[in-house]
Amino acid sequence: MLDALADSDELGTNEIARRTGINASTVSRLLATLAAARYVEHVPESGRYRLSLRLIELGNAVLGRLDLRALARPHLQELVRVTGETATLSVAGEPDAVTVDFAHSSSVVQSVAQIGRPSVGHATAVGKVMLAFGEVELPGYDHDQREARRGAGARAEAGVRGRDRGA
Repeated sequence: MLDALADSDELGTNEIARRTGINASTVSRLLATLAAARYVEHVPESGRYRLSLRLIELGNAVLGRLDLRALARPHLQELVRVTGETATLSVAGEPDAVTVDFAHSSSVVQSVAQIGRPSVGHATAVGKVMLAFGEVELPGYDHDQREARRGAGARAEAGVRGRDRGA
């Protein structure tokens, strides 16, 4: 019934019964129970029902218990298995990314991954990924200047290649 209500703004008892295949009298009793618990609300003007904001409260309660590390752990372990390297889970911080979890590889050379360790933007792989694909920038970084330098650098590099070829 909640799924049927989620697919529409408002539904009447008979429409919910039709969509769910539940007897209309049973739908009516269940709606009364759901309304008493504040999961749905009755709209007096139309006589129909709609989902209530109580469901957002419940969703937030679930999110509050959600353990990002537990969800990410199997993916980190799979990355280690596929790549043979340590895999880290990091989040953007101020100003550096922060390691939230990691899975070590069995490689002789080990990463220095530590939970809570900052990943400095210009000096770590995670930091470089955040700089390249995130909204994080180096302190004192001017994006417009970088683009101007990039264009000038590309022109200069083309000139060096041309000299190497005898141009």
